[in-house]
This record gives sequence, C-alpha cells and structure tokens, in this order.
Amino acid sequence: MLLVYSIAMMVAALGLAALAVDLSAVMVVSTELKSIADSGALTAAASFLTEMRAAAKAGQNLSDLTVIKKIRKRTQDTTEAVMAKSKVLSNNPDMTISLQFGTFDLTNTNPYHEKPGHPHNLLFTDRTADLLGGGIGLHDITAFRVHVTRMGGGAVQTFFGNICGVASLSFSRNSVSSLSPRNFALVIDNSGSMDDISYPRTTTMDGTGKITAPNPVWPQTESFISRPTFSTSFPMLFSPLAPAPNPPLYPQPLQVVLNSSLDFLEGLIAESDLGDMAGVYYFASHVTQKLSGPALIPVTEDNINNVFTPLFNNSELYHNLIRADPITLPDATVVTNPVYKYNGTAAYDPAIEQFLGPIAIPHGNTNIGDAILTAAGGITSSATSSRSISVIIVFTDGLPNCAPKTPGGAVECFGSEATAAELALARNYTLAQATKAIEQNIRVYPITFGDLGGSTQQQKTTKLLFDLIAQYSGLEEHYHIKDTNNIAKIQAALQKIFDEISLFVPFSLVG
Repeated sequence: MLLVYSIAMMVAALGLAALAVDLSAVMVVSTELKSIADSGALTAAASFLTEMRAAAKAGQNLSDLTVIKKIRKRTQDTTEAVMAKSKVLSNNPDMTISLQFGTFDLTNTNPYHEKPGHPHNLLFTDRTADLLGGGIGLHDITAFRVHVTRMGGGAVQTFFGNICGVASLSFSRNSVSSLSPRNFALVIDNSGSMDDISYPRTTTMDGTGKITAPNPVWPQTESFISRPTFSTSFPMLFSPLAPAPNPPLYPQPLQVVLNSSLDFLEGLIAESDLGDMAGVYYFASHVTQKLSGPALIPVTEDNINNVFTPLFNNSELYHNLIRADPITLPDATVVTNPVYKYNGTAAYDPAIEQFLGPIAIPHGNTNIGDAILTAAGGITSSATSSRSISVIIVFTDGLPNCAPKTPGGAVECFGSEATAAELALARNYTLAQATKAIEQNIRVYPITFGDLGGSTQQQKTTKLLFDLIAQYSGLEEHYHIKDTNNIAKIQAALQKIFDEISLFVPFSLVG
C-alpha cells in the first residue's frame, strides 16, 4: 500500500512539476510577445507621424488616396522591420504580425483590455478598412494596434499539457499606442535682458542725441525698449534708445522668440488631429497668464488667427509709441531725447508690471520659479484628457533671481545686485518648482540664450540647473542657443528645437 501511495505521490509531483514548467514557459512567451507588441505599437505611431510630416513637407496632398496608401504601407513596413530585429521573432518563423490603424477613446479612464469582446477592448476602434477605402483621412487616425501571434512550429511545446493531449499552445498578444493630445505651456521670459541688455548693442548715441548704427550684427537696430521708466504722468516710458514707432524696427531677441513660438503652434495643426492645447505666459518679476479665461485652449486655425497671433505680435506696441520728451520724472530727473511712451488702449497694471493685453514689455527680474509654478497650475486646472502629455517650454536668457528668503515666505526678486546666497535660493526655488511639475507628469523643457548673465561660475551653475531640470524631464541636457549675433541661425536653432519637441511627445502606450 505504501508503494502505491508513493507512486501516486510521485506521479502527482511530476505532474505538478510539468505544470509548473508549462506555466513558466507560457509566462515567458507571453511577456516576450507583449514586449514585442509594445515596441511595434510605439514604432507604428512614430513612423506614421514621421511619414505624414515628410509627405506634407514634400507638398503632397494628404487627402489623396495614393498618398494615404503609401504612408500606410511605409508605416507597416517600418513597424515590421523594427519588430523583426527581435530574437524571439527571428528564431520563430511561424509568428505573425498584424497592424491596425484606428482611434482610441482617450476620454475613458478604464484600462485597455486585450481580450476580444471585452468592453474595454472596444476602447480601440479599427479604421484600417475605412482608411484604405477612402472613407476617412490620415488626420482621422490617432491610434495603432499591433497583434503578435506565435503558432504552428513556433507554438509553445507543453509537458503537462501533452499528457492531456495538448502538445502545444498558440499565443497572441496585442498592444495599442495613441497619438496623445498634448498640453503646451509656452513660458516666455520678458525681463529686461530679453530686450537688449544681454546682447551686443549695435547703436551709439552722442551728446546731441544722434544715433549711429555701427556693424550690422544682431540685433541690427537698438531694441524697442532699453530702460523702461515709470512715472505718474506717463505709466511707461521707453528710453534712452527706443526707435521711432513708424516703421517698426525688427528684430529683437524677444520678438524672435515670439515669432518662433507662433510658428511652432501653427505647425502642430499640420500633424494628426490630436486635440492639442496651448497656453501662453510672460514672466519677469511677475508672471502673467496671457490667455483670458482658461489657461489652455485648443490649437485650431481659429485660435491661431484670433488668439495666439495677437499674443505673439508686438505690432500694437510699435504702432502706439509716440515721442514724449523731454520728460521730468517725480524725482526731478529730466529725461531727454529720444524718449517714447506707449499711447495704446491696453491698460497697464503696476502690480504685475505688465499691460493687460497681448503686449510683451521687457522689464524686471527673472522669476523662473513662479513662472513654472503658475504654468503647471494652469495645466492641471485645465479640462484636458487624463491621457494627455503636458510640457512647459521655458524661454530665458538669464539666471533665476527670485525666491522666498524664508520657507513659506513671499517671493522676492533680488535684481542684478543679488548676492551669491540669494542666487542660490533662486536656483533652489526654481528646481523645487520644476520638480513638483515633473512629479505631476509635466515635462519642463528649458531653452536658454546667450551667456545667462552673472559671473563665469554663476553661468556654469545656472547651466547645471537647467540641465538637471531637462534630465528630470527625459532629455540629455537642456536646449541652449549660444550664438546671439545671427538672426538666421537663431531662427534655425529654434525651429530645430521645436521639431525635436514635437517628436518627443506626440505618442504613448495606452494598452
């Protein structure tokens, strides 16, 4: 009897061992297939967007069915080529791959389920047939599903299953990627140094007020504000070298940033219809949200024309500058030729040192910490998809010089005479606000210009600060434009940066 029990126990133990081997093999293969499917889904999204951009730049009609089929074929080929590099696929010729083009319900917070027929599997809708049949266009495609199946000679061979008559198992896994909507907060430094303080002056003025333009290095003319001055009679004076308002004199460092930012938003519309949102902030000593109402609004043709273009266009400022010299200030100082004041309709708010309109007036300090804090708050408060990707793009040419002096205290700006200890406080405050934003799944991408001001050591420390923020957000280092003398190079550098940002953030794995 003992022998019988022993044999029975041994058989059971061997059966359990075989079952454990089968389950382990199944888990390994399932994980491998899921990893391959994930890679394929992400590759499909990236390839599809790349092919669309290339076709658009080449002047091809994205509505033409021939172009649609070509982009679909190239996306399919690129996806399969990347997945074929997997050792699992290369060692198993009986594995099949299929790619579906469709849409994904980003408003549904439930996790995607792979099992066909499951309600959450229906978060993805296959529109491949509609796309190839001309029923929909490329811009209607926002998600991609990859199926990987291991079958036939590549199926999993079983031990315990073989005892039960099942010699092998076929497996299929699938993954979904989506061209996720994006939230962009464009946070633009409009402190005094973004005017002309950090840049080579190109004009001189003699004692009679005569202005002479020397070598044509950028900026080619004196910027529109050199030192803004406030008084009771004239809320904003521009002196001493503000140009005559007619015609407007371009470009200035700030204007180049504004123009490039507008070009960036216009470029987003040429991509898939992702439902991108954007907001605009100007900061110096204070931070001003330039959109009235919600912090983010959709990037559409109407909003580009009616909202964003005015925000990035200082023509109102130029057209409303009038000569106003000589001027006697409250301290009895007489400001002489040439002095200008703004005579437009936008009211000036001394509390935030900004006009309550779209005008960008360089003035004040570099309150980068509060700029990031305010932009992050605007993003989190906006009604956007929970699956969207959020980015704060910070433009600055200076080191941060605003922070609370005591924990929980009010933010103070220390100006150009800031001590080393005050600058350290400002750096720490900036890093703290950036870290909080990143912890909320908001990327912070700094773009800096010129030498960043201060001593050589301060410049190095500030660069390290921005590099650290960029690395926390997934970049190797922050974006830096060193050449401030060549307008064409500045514009090309900003265009390249914006192209890279667009490639970094448009898709994610959702299932």
